[in-house]
Amino acid sequence: MAIFALNGCSCNDCLFMLVQQVRVVDSQNNDLVFGEHRIYDYKDIRLLNEERLPLHLDIFISDGDSIMEFSLMNDNEVFYLELDSGTTHTLILDIEEREDGKCCGTYYFSQGVSADGVDLGDPQLIVIRQ
Repeated sequence: MAIFALNGCSCNDCLFMLVQQVRVVDSQNNDLVFGEHRIYDYKDIRLLNEERLPLHLDIFISDGDSIMEFSLMNDNEVFYLELDSGTTHTLILDIEEREDGKCCGTYYFSQGVSADGVDLGDPQLIVIRQ
C-alpha cells in the first residue's frame, strides 16, 4: 500500500482501503471465471452497492491463481457481486472503525464476511460456491 502524507505526517492507514479477494467455483471446486470450466466472463462482472447501483471500482484479476480482487474505499457493508444479468451474490462485510494513534484519525477494517447468508468468519479470500 502506498504511503500518503497528510499535514506533514506519513502513515499507511490514512486512506481507507479494504482489499477483498473473491473466487467463484462449482461444487467440484472448478473455477467458473477462469480456465476450462469458465462460464462467466470476468470483464462483465460488476460490484454493486446496497442500492444495486454499480460501484466504480476496478476489479483486479490474478490469472495465475484465478482470484478477483477489489479495493473498497468507502464504508458500505452490503455489496452485490453481479456475475451476469441473472447471477448475483450478496456479500456482507462487518466493517469496524478503529482509532489510529498515528495521524489519521480513524480507519476501517473488516471483522467478518458472509456470502449469500453463510458466515465465513474473516477470510481475505471469499470463495463463492455455486
